[in-house]
Amino acid sequence: MHKTTDTIYSTVVLNRRSALIQWLSRVKENCANGAYGLKLEQYHRLRDMFFTTTAYPGHELDKLLRYIKGWRKIDGLPPELYPPLEDPTSDQFNPEPHRNEGRPVPPFAFT
Repeated sequence: MHKTTDTIYSTVVLNRRSALIQWLSRVKENCANGAYGLKLEQYHRLRDMFFTTTAYPGHELDKLLRYIKGWRKIDGLPPELYPPLEDPTSDQFNPEPHRNEGRPVPPFAFT
């Protein structure tokens, strides 16, 4: 994890190994470059929905799912710019605490 802003407010932590987050990164890059007719506003809208659903676990997930389903209908994109087939669930936005052999791990011990 690394600091990207000077504030701790309005910040969420995302798992870069997640197929959904990898897709979001590819969307960001292609929207910023205007590739395939994509616009930066499309990424901003998607990012804002991800933020809301992540910062407030599961909140407005239905809105995010509708947007993702709409994204799948965009014609002419390469396969890597379509979202993963599996829709996100509210459980993915409400992480379980780390466990160590069934015992909770103190916050300072996270790796």
